[in-house]
Amino acid sequence: MTKAQVLRSLNYWRGIMSLGDWDIEFEPVDADEFLSEAGIAAYADVTYNVATRSANVKIALKRDKACIQRSIRHELSHLLLADMQDVSNEAAQLLGGEAATLVRSRTSDSGEVVVRKLDRAFDKVLGKAGEE
Repeated sequence: MTKAQVLRSLNYWRGIMSLGDWDIEFEPVDADEFLSEAGIAAYADVTYNVATRSANVKIALKRDKACIQRSIRHELSHLLLADMQDVSNEAAQLLGGEAATLVRSRTSDSGEVVVRKLDRAFDKVLGKAGEE
């Protein structure tokens, strides 16, 4: 997919997911994978700031169309959970110590479970054929 096609798809899904209150920047990566903010090999990644409602979505462009579109949906789905993750981080900060580590870890893991379930739901709705 071209950068323009990816941006069009990102904006399409931004509307579907009611993420109009977010300022989402798209950062194309001319590779088939890259290191995420967490230092893990990835082909898509999102970083965000809940307070400013801003996000940056990186997508590796040297992937097939279906993979890129699924990555867009996956990364944007994380923004659906961003407020909850932010509240959890605030609670963890108040708790401190091992409890904070546990709260952050469980919230992150639970969020990823929800995002993967959304991935499967989108795949079923779309018939794994894509959109637009």
